[in-house]
Amino acid sequence: MIRRISRYSASYIYRVTEMSRIRRAGVTLLASYPKCGRTWYRFILASYLNDLRQQGQIDLTSMFGLVPNYDLDRVRGIPAFYRREAEVRLPLIAATHLTPHQLAADGCPVMFMVRNPHDVVVSSYFHLKHHKQSYAGEIEAFVRDERHGLPSFVRYLNSWGDAMHWHPHQVVAYERLSAAPVEATIATLEFLDLPVERELVERAVAAASFEKLRRMEQVQGVPGREYDRSNADASRMRRGKVGGFRDYLDDASIRWIDDYCAEHLNPDARRLLAGEPLHTASATRSIQPGHRLDALRRSAAAPGRSPIRQLAAEMLISLGLVAALAAPGILLIEFWEWATGGEWPGWSVEDGLSLFGIDRGERAENSSQRLTDVLLALPLTFALFVSGVLAFLSGMRLGDWTQVRLRTARRPKLKKQP
Repeated sequence: MIRRISRYSASYIYRVTEMSRIRRAGVTLLASYPKCGRTWYRFILASYLNDLRQQGQIDLTSMFGLVPNYDLDRVRGIPAFYRREAEVRLPLIAATHLTPHQLAADGCPVMFMVRNPHDVVVSSYFHLKHHKQSYAGEIEAFVRDERHGLPSFVRYLNSWGDAMHWHPHQVVAYERLSAAPVEATIATLEFLDLPVERELVERAVAAASFEKLRRMEQVQGVPGREYDRSNADASRMRRGKVGGFRDYLDDASIRWIDDYCAEHLNPDARRLLAGEPLHTASATRSIQPGHRLDALRRSAAAPGRSPIRQLAAEMLISLGLVAALAAPGILLIEFWEWATGGEWPGWSVEDGLSLFGIDRGERAENSSQRLTDVLLALPLTFALFVSGVLAFLSGMRLGDWTQVRLRTARRPKLKKQP
C-alpha cells in the first residue's frame, strides 16, 4: 500500500510539475470535443510543419511528433514533440479534449474546433460503439445520454464559452474547413504567426485527403488503440460527411437536438458553434517552446530506466513519505505528553527520543523535564521531516514516472440494451 501511494504521489507531482513547465515555456492548444475533425486537421498542420522541416512524408504515428497530445505520453504526447532549430522554430501545438477547468491553462492561445452538433453525436455514437466498444445501445438513446450524448457536448461548449475570453483564440469550424481547407489552414498559420507558403498548404491538404487517411488508417491503425480496422464504422476516418447525420437520425431526434441546444447553450457557446471568435486577438510568439521543453523531449527519448534504479527510486520515495509524515506525529505526541503530564498509550517519552538515538536513562517525572524533551524533539523531528522530503525528491529525480498511471486502466462496461 505504501509503495502504491508513493508511486501515485510521485507520478501526480511529476505530471503537474512538467505540465506547468510546458505552459510557461509556451504552448498553443488545439482544443475540440471528440469527433469534430481534429485528427484530420492535425494531419494537415503536421504535414505543413513537416514540409517546413523538409523531412519527407509523415503518417498517423509520426504526426504526433509535430502536433502532439497535451499530455506526457511518450508516443503521442509532448515528449514525442521534436523540432530543428537550424531550419525553423516550430510552435508547440498540443491537441486536447479537456475542458478549461481541467487544463488550468489561462492565457494559452487556443485553436478551437467546432462541428454541427447533429454530426458530432452521430460520429460519437459510432466511435464509442465500434471503435472503443464502450456503448451498446441504439443511436436514439445515445443522443439523449447525459454522459456521452448531446448533453456532454453542450456542457463542453459552455465551459469553453465561459473561458475563451481569457485566451487568444481562433475558431475552426469543420464545415468551413471542409468547404475551403486551404483558406482555413492559411488563417490558422497567420494566427500562429508562421510563414505562409500557399503551395505547401495545398500539398498538406492533398496529403490529408479523406481517402488517403482512410487507407493509411487501414494499414497502420491509430497509435494506442486496438480495434477492428476492417470495420468501416470503427474507423477514425469513417465518413467525414457534412450533414451526414440525416442518414442516421429520425426527425424526432433532430428536433430534440435543436431544442436542447436552443435551451441549454449559453450565448458565448452559440457564437463559438457558429464559428465566431469571442474577441479579436493577434497570435503571439509565446507559443515558441523553450529550453525546458527540449529537456523534457530529451529525457523522454532516453533509454528506459533500469528496474533496479526504479525500485531504488520507489524505496526512497516510500521511506521519504513515511519519515515526513511520521515527524509531525512524533512531535504531537511529545506535546500531548507534556501538556497532559501523561504518556501516550504504548509510547513513553523515552520511546520517542529513542527513535533519534537518545537514551535518557530515566523516566521524566516533572513538567520541566517533559518540556526539555519537547524542546529537544523540535529540531530532531524537523530534521526527520527535512530528511524525508529530501529522500522523496531524490526518488522523484531518480525514477521514471511517465508510465505510472494515476488510475487503473479498465475496459469500460458495455451499456445494456434499452
